[in-house]
Amino acid sequence: SNILVTGADGYIGKHLIKMLNDIESYNIFTLDIKGDVNFNIDIRDGLEVMRVGRYLDFDAIIHLAALVRMNESVKSPSKYYETNIMGTINLLKYIHTKNFVFASTGGAENPTNPYGLSKLAAEDIVRQFASKNSTIFRFYNVTGTDGFPPTNPDGLLFNLINAIKKGRPVIGCVITD
Repeated sequence: SNILVTGADGYIGKHLIKMLNDIESYNIFTLDIKGDVNFNIDIRDGLEVMRVGRYLDFDAIIHLAALVRMNESVKSPSKYYETNIMGTINLLKYIHTKNFVFASTGGAENPTNPYGLSKLAAEDIVRQFASKNSTIFRFYNVTGTDGFPPTNPDGLLFNLINAIKKGRPVIGCVITD
């Protein structure tokens, strides 16, 4: 089975690739805008994505590639819409696959920023383009134990580790009736 993992150089991608490499029955192909990957391309570039689609048939695409920083999305919303929406459209349009797995976010539940809005829109697109062979996962504060450091400065784990390093960890809770 040929599996394409987009966003393979990101935090979730690195953990997933490590796990998939332990399964011998899969041929794993990786795609990211940077890093040590099979396809070093930007998913916003439809021509480059089309070239990947001509290279191989994939039994599954696990689409992790996205911009994920909430604060940055407020400052540069178009960048988030282009990457998270148009990038997803390019993959669905130019790379045919039997199965499409889309990584979304808990921020798509009730979006309050361009990041959450772009991921919610991408979810709708996945449902329309690949409804019968798609799976959508919404991730919340992802952490892992394979030694890869968190990369999102807006993320909970990133901020918790930095607070501990500075000797200022803050733990809070919310009590409801």
